[in-house]
Amino acid sequence: MVLISAPFLYAFILLAFPILSVFAHSFWTQNYLTIDYGFTLENYRIALTEPLYQQLLLRSLRISLTVGVATILLAFPMAYFLALKANPKYRVALLVLVMAPFWTSQLLRYYAWIMLLGGKGIPAWLAYIGIADVRIINTPWAVLIGAVYGFLPLMVPPIYVSLEKLDKRLLEASADLGATPTPTLFQVNLPRALPGHLDPMRPSD
Repeated sequence: MVLISAPFLYAFILLAFPILSVFAHSFWTQNYLTIDYGFTLENYRIALTEPLYQQLLLRSLRISLTVGVATILLAFPMAYFLALKANPKYRVALLVLVMAPFWTSQLLRYYAWIMLLGGKGIPAWLAYIGIADVRIINTPWAVLIGAVYGFLPLMVPPIYVSLEKLDKRLLEASADLGATPTPTLFQVNLPRALPGHLDPMRPSD
């Protein structure tokens, strides 16, 4: 219990507490820098009944769902390559490269993306090859790119750990039974990458 309590406290402070803090703020009202800590459901009424805020809420949910799906679609192939295809000698170095963005300030990274997505960045490069009038910055696409870039290094390691623990005999058995890579991916690799999966061929601790 003592060994479990320290990681739990660490996770609670860094993950759960900010979420609970935002949730608590949803029941308060704010006027510029002044916060009224009185309990109210007015914020939820406004968000769910007024058309403008309904559109903003639906847009936020749509972008969040799109970011989650896009991050998974990018993170799974990366983790799959690192866990099952990459040379073990270079595996740690590749994982370090995945986590390298965290070595710099998040604010600096997003400012870099502002420059890349701005008029003198990617749109200018596209205009140079004949694709003119492309605007990315201050659009939902810019939000999507920035969010996926920010969350991708957080999603790759958990998937990598799940795939790295995969019993390689299952892949050999799948190949011996004539399965092509696609059925093996969806029937062997993907199910065992899901959280909480227990491999029947791996002895329990």
